[in-house]
Amino acid sequence: MASVQARGVEPATGIFVPEFTKHSGQKPDDNGVVKPINYYSLKWSWQERTDWSIVEQAAAVLSDPSNLSRMIDLEGTRKMVCLDNLPPHEIACLMAAYAKGEEHSELILNSSQDIALPPALDQVSV
Repeated sequence: MASVQARGVEPATGIFVPEFTKHSGQKPDDNGVVKPINYYSLKWSWQERTDWSIVEQAAAVLSDPSNLSRMIDLEGTRKMVCLDNLPPHEIACLMAAYAKGEEHSELILNSSQDIALPPALDQVSV
């Protein structure tokens, strides 16, 4: 988006088109054996919009209240926890718990009924 804006163009006047780019390489596994790996990255290109009817269709869909419930990922957002204003050591504890496979552990409510992190089992240095 920044590269489009740097050319003096309003990004909303065009369409960003994704393209998957395949990359190949090698990486050692847990036993130190080097194995081939493949992964993909996204490359975005921008094209000037020639057909504005899709914008009108999107506006019509968004203006219909019966469609709003389909626009929210209730399963994904249900598990989200706001990290704003968390001290670094609590973020590190959360990341360490996830790395240990505790991503399915339950978060608890603290006395102010806000979501709190599960207690840390060991100290994490930041």
